[in-house]
Amino acid sequence: MPSPLKARHVTNAVTMAAAAVLIACDAAGPGTTTPKPMVTAQDSTLYAVGQGLAGQFNLHELFTAEELERINQGFNDGVLTSGDFDLSNYLESMNLLIQQRRKKRSSRLQAEGDAFVAQAGTKEGAVTTPTGLVYIEELLGVGESPSIDDSISVHYEGSFTNGTVFDSSYRRGTPSPFRVGQVIPGWQEGLQMMKPGGKAQLIIPASLAYGEQGSPPVIPPNVPLVFTVELLEIIK
Repeated sequence: MPSPLKARHVTNAVTMAAAAVLIACDAAGPGTTTPKPMVTAQDSTLYAVGQGLAGQFNLHELFTAEELERINQGFNDGVLTSGDFDLSNYLESMNLLIQQRRKKRSSRLQAEGDAFVAQAGTKEGAVTTPTGLVYIEELLGVGESPSIDDSISVHYEGSFTNGTVFDSSYRRGTPSPFRVGQVIPGWQEGLQMMKPGGKAQLIIPASLAYGEQGSPPVIPPNVPLVFTVELLEIIK
């Protein structure tokens, strides 16, 4: 699971298309395939490869079920037959198609995220900073706030706007140490508004989180994140 550490990712159309074929059968609807039982550890590992690739780029949101069936057909033909299909003739159109779909999805997520953050800013006690971070203090700490160069110990839980938790030090049962300057910008700003012993909710717009790239396979592009953060101590 992604921590609030900064991340950068690079993808391309061929990699994304490869992932797409692995979700074609699922996207086509129930009953189109009969799952085989996992007999050996290798069966489970191979299945995990498929699951990992399927979820890496959220391609089920880029292609329709019918389109994924066609992608799956091309995959099967490429694996099972030698064929004379010249993929190089389609690399440009492949990239263009995926870029267009990603741009459309990204714009939708951006609009939804902006609306969520704006609504969060109207909550009682919410402070919206000039950068767009929404800071809601739940428990006031004492002492000095950390600086950008300080190391800190925190408990935290990160979730999407629908409440789904994607990362939690609480669930791991142990606090997490970070250097303030190494985490995403929304955390950097929020932590420097806190004091040891304090607890706050940070509603972080995508521009202060993982931006247009996201953090595959967990964080989609252009989505705001909600963090509950307890600043336990500044590590000296």
